Formats: sequence, structure tokens, C-alpha cells
Amino acid sequence: MRAIAFLLTIPLSLLAQQPFISAVVNDATSDAHFSPGSILRFNGADLPLTFSATLDGKPAAQLGKQSTIVARFQLPVDAPIGPATLVANLGGGKTQQFSITLDQFAPSIYEISPFYPVHSGDPHTHCFLGATAPGSLVTATVSGLGPTNPPVATGVSPENNAPTIVKPFITIDGQAVEVLESVLVQDSVGLYRVRFRAPATEGFHSVRIAAGNQFGNETLLPINVGRIDANFSAATYVVGPVAPESLMTAYSCTVAGLTDGVTAPAISITDSRGIERQARVSFFNKFQANYNIPPGTAIGIATLTIKTSTGVNSTGRLKIESLGPGLFGAVLIVRNQDGVQTVTPATESIDVAQGVGGRPSGTIDLSGDGDVFLILFGTGLRFRSALANVRVTIAGIDVPVEYAGAQGQFDGLDQVNLRLPKSLKGIGDATLVLTVDGFAANAMHLRF
Repeated sequence: MRAIAFLLTIPLSLLAQQPFISAVVNDATSDAHFSPGSILRFNGADLPLTFSATLDGKPAAQLGKQSTIVARFQLPVDAPIGPATLVANLGGGKTQQFSITLDQFAPSIYEISPFYPVHSGDPHTHCFLGATAPGSLVTATVSGLGPTNPPVATGVSPENNAPTIVKPFITIDGQAVEVLESVLVQDSVGLYRVRFRAPATEGFHSVRIAAGNQFGNETLLPINVGRIDANFSAATYVVGPVAPESLMTAYSCTVAGLTDGVTAPAISITDSRGIERQARVSFFNKFQANYNIPPGTAIGIATLTIKTSTGVNSTGRLKIESLGPGLFGAVLIVRNQDGVQTVTPATESIDVAQGVGGRPSGTIDLSGDGDVFLILFGTGLRFRSALANVRVTIAGIDVPVEYAGAQGQFDGLDQVNLRLPKSLKGIGDATLVLTVDGFAANAMHLRF
């Protein structure tokens, strides 16, 4: 058990649960690039299902169905370029203010077809198949491409596809390709369709978009590479950036499976510097393999290779970042009473969210005079810059973080120690939000 420090008190005025926004990011790329008409995402806790936001007094448009931890808005299409003040009005007199900067364009790729999710016979299998043929037509869903002709107002979906005034620039493996279509999509808000042709050569290809003098994110286009195993953080089950030494889960895309059920698959990671390392496989069955990103894996796009005992090989791509925090649902509750420490798991399950709302079935009891600590387990956070840059809120209240790093017993498992303030006693349902150097983990839903 990691050392636990002294209690920090929480003012009683913070007892009431309040909505709280922890981050404002580009919805497609999760970075801080914005433009007039682009789509941003509020990440937070206990957010109202509907609320308003303004940018320098101009109303932004809330989009679609929201949850208590995520809200999406389209920025005003007539907002001026440059620094701006974003204000979220969360109701009950609660507001939060953020400073952002708008560029003329913020080209951001959501996805490139024909990637599509499929399910095999195993209910836990979620895979992506790439069926792109050399030279075929490719469609990218994009945001942040600026005005159209005819113009379309904030929060309005065009009746017909509206062409962009400025055609974006697409590169594949650094080489420019012809953009065949660039339109704001009918019956959607703020989403553009960009079409171009796939390259003639097989393999994985890097696709990047630009508009004006603004470059967007990079994504990957597979051409006739066969099946690609779905790869998730073992904690979040969400496809996204992961960190070196993180715990991962790969799922099989076909009934051929990952193994014969007896021999572990061989999993290797070739990082952005071209160095190949073998990954440690900690669990496997016919449809699933749990493994670790090898220590020393460089930041950037890495290639995953899985060689099965049955001779079936598959490859995929992973984006490696310095951090990729994710939380597991299991927690420990530590109580100090009269110098005696007891450690127990939560008596019932704790709910963790992958982008949607939820509520726990377990309850954390803060009664009694002794100190109570909550021990979280996760992955992808051990390389945080400083403990001061690890922030946890419960019901919008800052909770002291006394340790955040490697758990020390199991490879890839990380641990976060929290001292729970007595002011949380009896507040009911509450959302825990963890951010590490600005990287947000999946939310955790608790009950007190």
C-alpha cells in the first residue's frame, strides 16, 4: 500500500453537488484548435442535459443528445478570428469561463470510410475492417472547414449539400491528392464531407488535411491490408491514444480467433522510430488477448502485429502519447481508525463511463470518525509530469491526490490514492473526474 498523507479539509460551502467542466476541446481531435462554425466538446461532471454557451456574447448551438459528462456545441459561424471568451451557463447561477483562440479554419478529421464497426459471434468483440481497394473513392467526415456557398447559419443543417468556399488540401503520405468534393453535409450541423481517391498501393497510408494555412490531424487509411484487430485501453475500452507500458486489449475480428486457445499469440509493437519490441501477453483466449505496450515505445504512430498459433496474422495502428489515462471499475476503500488500517474492496460495483452517463450500484460509507481513503486503479498515467498536475474532482469538489503512479505489483497497472473529505458523506450520486497533465480519463460514478 502506498503511503497516505494528512487530511485536507473541504469547506462546508462546497457540500452541494455542482456541475463542473474540466476541459474544452475540439470534438474531432481533442486538441485546442477551433474556428468559426467548428464543433467543440465540453468534458465534465454532472452537466445538465441542456445548457447554453456564448462566445464573446454570440450564442453557440448545442448539438444532439448529451450526457452528464459530455456536451457538444457548434461555435458561432460569424465569430471573429482571434482570442475569444467562451462562457458556459450551467444553470442555477453557475457559469464557467474559458479563453480560446479561433483560426480561420480548424480542419479536423472525424473518420475516413469505409471503416465500419462489426461484431463477430463473440458479444465482446468490436472490430474495424478496412475494405478500401486501391484507387477507390474515399470519404472523410470533417469539421472546421469554414463558410459555404450558400452560407449556413449557426446550428442549422443545410437543406442540400453546401460546397465550401475554400477547398481543403489532402495529402497521402505527404503527397497532395485531388479533392473531388468538399461540402457541408445535408441534415447535419457543422459536418463536412470530403472525397478523394485512395492510393494505388496496398498497406497503411497517412492521410492529413489542411485548409488555408491551417493543418489538421493525421489519420490512417488501410488499403487491402486484411483484417485489423480492434485495440483498446484495457481500462476504458475506447480506441484512442495510449501510453507506453499501458495495459491493452485486442479483440479478434473473425471466428478464426487470435489463438487455438492453448498457445499465446505473439504480439509486437513497431514504434514511430522503426524499433520493434515484443509485448508481454498477460491473458488470452480465442477471441481476446491482453498485453502491455512495451517500455520505451516512442511517441507517435506505432504498428501492432499479431501472429497467431494458427498462422493467421493481422496488423493495426496505435497512436502513442506520453499519457493515456484510464480507470478500471474496481476500487479499494482504506479506513484508519484508532491507528488500525483496514482495506476492503467496494461491496458493490462502481460504474465507469465511456462517453455516456451512468450510475453506480455501490455505496461508499463515510460514517465514523476515522479517515477514509479511496484507491483507484488505472493505466496510462504513470508518466505524469508532477503530482500537482494530477487533478481529481468528485461532484465538482477538488479532492487531494496523494499518490499517482505505478501500482508496483502488476505490470502496467497504475494507482491513485485519494483522501475523501467528510463533506461528501451522504451526498448521493457523484461523478469522479480525473485529469493528468490535461489528459482526461473516463469518468467514474460513485455513491456516498
